[in-house]
Amino acid sequence: MVSRTFPRLRSRRALHSIFRSVRLSFLVRDRRTLLALLTACVVGGGVAGAAVAFTSPLVAGMGLVAAVGLAVMLRSPQWGLYAVVAVAILLPFGAVPVNVGFKPTFLDGALGITFFVWFMRLAAGRVRRLQLTPLAPFVLAFMGVAMVAFVAGLEHAPLDKNTLRRFGEVMLGVSLFFVVVDHVRHRRQLEGLATVIILCGFLAALIGVVLYVLPQAMSVRLLSALRVFDYPAGPGVLRFIEDNPSLPQRAISTSVDPNVFGGLLILVTAFTAPQLAAPKPLFPRWVVVWAWSSRWGLPWC
Repeated sequence: MVSRTFPRLRSRRALHSIFRSVRLSFLVRDRRTLLALLTACVVGGGVAGAAVAFTSPLVAGMGLVAAVGLAVMLRSPQWGLYAVVAVAILLPFGAVPVNVGFKPTFLDGALGITFFVWFMRLAAGRVRRLQLTPLAPFVLAFMGVAMVAFVAGLEHAPLDKNTLRRFGEVMLGVSLFFVVVDHVRHRRQLEGLATVIILCGFLAALIGVVLYVLPQAMSVRLLSALRVFDYPAGPGVLRFIEDNPSLPQRAISTSVDPNVFGGLLILVTAFTAPQLAAPKPLFPRWVVVWAWSSRWGLPWC
């Protein structure tokens, strides 16, 4: 009897020792929290492995980034605003590789989560008073006129899911005005958003430069890897002046169209320019000069 229970006792002690060492490694005192963490790691690893096996490593990597981003975005609307800015600049046309009648874009998801977290904070009473500006009535009036025009236009053209989706995206984007005005109340929050805009703009310009200087076959291969996110693929992803391959290539980064990329660079460059003369810039001045001048290295957009 003793010989049988002794191995069991040792195995229990071994499991307890492993459990305790894992707790100390993760600095988690609550056992339930640790079990939830381990379960999430196991399930996440299984899902990531299945994604790699049945789709592609890119989908698995983006899924992991999306899961971590979702966990962070649920903490505060500030992180949701960061995600909206990053997606709008770096992956504006990316869509979730899941068809639910339509493919929701990453930007739709980021906006939806941001609105959800913001609304739940209001409903839970974590924000005492909704903060608005004198421009709020004009924004509401614009949204009202847009809705009336949309409904009136249904008499002249049939409604399809793509039209309804695009109109919803426009309304959602305009409504972001209220989230920003209400949530961004301190200088630190505003500086955080400005930092993300400048960094993402610089990264988009850097991607455009890299894709321009790489051999065309390599650029086509890299851009075609985004086909899983509903991006175009094949030799047509590269754009040339007058659509003539014998003429110089135009930079596109991940914006698909060179005109869209050029407009993005103009906006971000104008946004970054005041940092050159700011008494206390967000970055060291030499970094600002380098980031700002890198965008002017893309005149062929």
